[in-house]
This record gives sequence, C-alpha cells and structure tokens, in this order.
Amino acid sequence: MMIGRCRVRILGWHTPNQAELPTEDLPWAQVLMPITSASQTGVGHAPVGPVEGTWVMGFYRDGELAQEPVMVGTLPGVPEKFAKINTGFNDPRLDTDDTDLNSVSSTTGLGGRGTPTNLTSFPYIPKSISIVSGSEATIEEYTDEERKAFSSKSLYPRELNVPTTSKYARGEGDSSSLATTKGIIAFKNKNLSNRTIVSTFSPSPFLIPKGESITAFAGKSIEGTKEYLSSDDYASLKSIGEVKQIKQPPSAYAAVYPYNHVYESESGHLIEMDDTPGKERLHWYHRSGTFTEFHPKGIRTDRIAAH
Repeated sequence: MMIGRCRVRILGWHTPNQAELPTEDLPWAQVLMPITSASQTGVGHAPVGPVEGTWVMGFYRDGELAQEPVMVGTLPGVPEKFAKINTGFNDPRLDTDDTDLNSVSSTTGLGGRGTPTNLTSFPYIPKSISIVSGSEATIEEYTDEERKAFSSKSLYPRELNVPTTSKYARGEGDSSSLATTKGIIAFKNKNLSNRTIVSTFSPSPFLIPKGESITAFAGKSIEGTKEYLSSDDYASLKSIGEVKQIKQPPSAYAAVYPYNHVYESESGHLIEMDDTPGKERLHWYHRSGTFTEFHPKGIRTDRIAAH
C-alpha cells in the first residue's frame, strides 16, 4: 500500500519465538504523522522513517481487540547487543530464506523481488570513494559477503555501546563520536581541492582598431572597423590577466550537542542544520562526495565529485 506501515512485534503481547510467531504473521502498524505533515495526496512528508530493528511506541486504535496498532514515535538508545538471527525483537533481514526482500535494479531503478539473504538489496554506506579530477567519482560498494562478515552482519544496530543518535549531532564532546576523525567530515578534510584559475580579459570585437584583425573562436578572423582605440591601447587591454589559486577550505564542523540538527540516510547522505553558538552551519552532503556547506560567516563551499 506504500503508506508507511511496518510489521511490529509488541512486548507483552507477542513471543520472541519465531517458530511460534513468524515475522510475516505479525500485525501491520499504521504510522501517526506529525501535525506538520498534511498526509494528503501529493502533500506532506513520506511516512518512511523506521528501519528494520527500530524500537517504536504506540497504541491499539481498536482497543482490547488489539489488531490495529499505531506507531507514534521511535525510541533512541544505546545498543548492548547485535541482532540475533531467527529471534524476535531483532532486525529480521537474515532470518529465513523464504523472506521477501526488496531489491532495486541498477539500470531501471525499479523494485522487485530480491534474493532473500543478499544484503546488497538494502542501502548501505560506501566502502570507499575515489575522486579523480575531470571525471566522475568512483564509489566502491561492500559485497554481500563483506557485509555479512561484520560483527553486526550490517544489520541494526550497527554499533554497540554508543548512542543511536548521529555522531555528527553528538559532536566532539562525546569521545565515542569520532566525528572529525572517521566518517564524512574526516573524508572531506582529507580530500581538499586545490586549483589554479587564470582569467584573461578579452575586449569586445567592436573595439578592434580599424585596419587590424584578430583570430577569434574556431579560427575565424575579425577585422576592426572603428577608431575607438589606438593599437597600443587595445593591446594593453588584451594583455590584462590574473592568476589565482583557489583552495577548498576545511569543513567548519565544530558541533556541540544538542545544537546540531542532523539527518543521516541509510546509504550515506547527510544533512546538517547546526545551531552551535559561533559555529552555525548548513551542510548538504551526497554519498559520492558532492556537497554544499555554508560556514559560520556565510562562506559557501561547493564541490562536485564529477566532471
């Protein structure tokens, strides 16, 4: 139906034993959107926030019949254990071979039935990004085998004993965040661009002195017909040039919790609206390395990881 519903296993109502209650037999829970979203055709936010393994709170809208749960919010926390395979109240993506998983075609972008236990059907952060001047970025993805070899098997949670709050929101005040030494900010600061730009002023052809000619684009010859400038004055204008070295400034990231409002996507996109006093920033980052960042004093940095 594509209206944001999720299957939920409810504490106190459902057993964690999947032999008794398989995931596919769990009830669908409706999403309760905030008042800031219209939830109407073509208007409002998409109700697609929770991921596999997300803890939610809610209520039964049909009361004691308990067949129509509604989710009203998600619960952050500090995970202590990785997901257990074939156990309820855990990310179920690797549980059984007969589970229908989503897949996306690399050519058409259309979804279909994926290989049940192949994790490449699901989004994940890049393994590495290679940026070469004058060409598109090369993004290397983790293989299914590499993802399953992680301690978390790339299921949720992906890390233990650290808050589920984004490390970019936790900032440098949290020693576990490593926001400036590992991840997107570190990648940006290790790959600063440095370019030399030569600008030359070429006066209008209308200023070419009468009796002289220049060779323009594609070898076309243009002859002067006016006497606005002497030959020496025209030559002096044409010789004006400037050489500048353009250096990409490092990220101005210096977030302090709880002032940085962060959204991270599953595949590695990042949006920040940082209200940290004196370090206010706006930052839009694409997983390929392309980004736009507004620094505290209004400096805007744009980088495109392509042609």
